[in-house]
Amino acid sequence: MKMTQTCIAAALLASLASLAGGLNAQTLNPPEARITDARIAADLTLFDAQQQRLRQLNESGQLPLSGYSMAKAQCWLDVARHEYARNDRSAFTQEALTQSEQIARYLAQGGVPQAASDPALLTPLVNGAARLREDLWAALEGLKTAPGARCVQGLVACAEVDLVHAGNEENQLQWRHAAPYIGMAEGRLQRAQEGAAACAAVPATLTVAAPAAPRADSKPQRVASTQKWTLNGDALFKFGRADMAAVLPEGRQALAALLAAIGRDYERIDHIQVIGHTDHLGGAAYNDHLSWRRAETIRAQVLAQNLGAPVAAYGMGPRQPIKACPPSEAGSKRKELIACLQPNRRVEIAVVGIRQGALPSSPAPAAAPEKVN
Repeated sequence: MKMTQTCIAAALLASLASLAGGLNAQTLNPPEARITDARIAADLTLFDAQQQRLRQLNESGQLPLSGYSMAKAQCWLDVARHEYARNDRSAFTQEALTQSEQIARYLAQGGVPQAASDPALLTPLVNGAARLREDLWAALEGLKTAPGARCVQGLVACAEVDLVHAGNEENQLQWRHAAPYIGMAEGRLQRAQEGAAACAAVPATLTVAAPAAPRADSKPQRVASTQKWTLNGDALFKFGRADMAAVLPEGRQALAALLAAIGRDYERIDHIQVIGHTDHLGGAAYNDHLSWRRAETIRAQVLAQNLGAPVAAYGMGPRQPIKACPPSEAGSKRKELIACLQPNRRVEIAVVGIRQGALPSSPAPAAAPEKVN
């Protein structure tokens, strides 16, 4: 066993070393040269290459996308590509891309995430971005050491990038263009605060230690457990929608039946989590927002049941797929890919508490409950 672990570790280090060797600084064409399809295609290749590096780092199995450093690298890349697509002719796109590359290079060279030398810990105001909303900066900094911080690192990292993005828009086009990105930062902060509070209330492993042996004259003690249900996202919502008006009749019926069963069959509910997931098709920012909005919509329905427990909503986007599918081109093969990826488009409901009895399987499109511990 030790020999096998040693070999795996050596292979991982070799893989990261190889990746580090290919992480040279990437320079986009100067703004005045972005006037031909060939030049623009060359720039887009650089964005794609950086995305592939982040994917390879994640596939090492040691650097989750929900971690602070990887999330910061991904969000810097996302805003760089977003502004490039909007024809931002300032230095913002290059400097944001460079931030992503610096973090990736550090991680590929074996750097420890969030160590003192990790460039992800710095959030420079690239391109001279204005520093807006000191209250948000302070709240995000406080979350880094708050109880439950481990569960919301990615949200905190990306909210900081949102604030820089907003500051850049403030300089270029004033508040009207900065406000949407301030809103994104506020949304991530709220989700992070709720998530940290919920995480602090639940052990990291979602397991509960066995109680001490009961006295002969005492009643057996019930132990809390975590149960999870998965709802088919395609059966819940109309395509590309996340509001309650877009919930399909069969999804509405299945959700109502599940929530009624939870309210009826739980003796005590400590905490409920609603997690939205998408497939990887489409932009990362779009999928993150869609998955979060869907989770928030279902969260509102859970709260309406008055179950007497805190309910948190998370949007994981495409970061936790449960099925891998071979890539397909446009046309019929793309339709096959969309169908193959269907299990990844889902909403999960996890309940921590003490059940009175076994819950029945929920009607389609909800899957049978999965016991987490």
